[in-house]
Amino acid sequence: KEAIEANIELLDKISEYSVKQAQLQQHLYATTQKALEEAAKKAYEKMTPETLQAQSFTEFYNEWLKTNETLFTQLFESDEYSKLKGELLGISMDVKKQFEKQYESVFAIYPIVFKSETEELYKTVYELKKQVKALETRLAAQGAASLSFDDDDHKTTKTATATTATKKK
Repeated sequence: KEAIEANIELLDKISEYSVKQAQLQQHLYATTQKALEEAAKKAYEKMTPETLQAQSFTEFYNEWLKTNETLFTQLFESDEYSKLKGELLGISMDVKKQFEKQYESVFAIYPIVFKSETEELYKTVYELKKQVKALETRLAAQGAASLSFDDDDHKTTKTATATTATKKK
């Protein structure tokens, strides 16, 4: 039952993503259409019997390019476009997370290391490294002349001075 509910929730998110993507595409299409119409209108307004032969496609293209740049800049700066783009990004991240969650639940019976597990390990290692560095700094600040500790792996005793503790990173 939980798997079915998760699938339905995922399909809802995918549908919502599709709708938002279509809205975004509509904005882009409308802007492209408007740019083409404006460029054609400007070219038509400039057209006279004398300039009919003189105007090249390159001139029309450059005019269309300028119009496109102006209109797309206005589109990308608009609050409506930014809001839609943000919603689309948020939904896409939700879909990605739900896919990963379902993937992990389906393959949980197999001896596979998942991304979520590795991220947790990376976080733990990072925090431990920060603690070690902080402890080394504290030892150096206290002016510890030497520190002895047992290395369980090699059954030997090592000595580290405060200066070598600060040099290791």
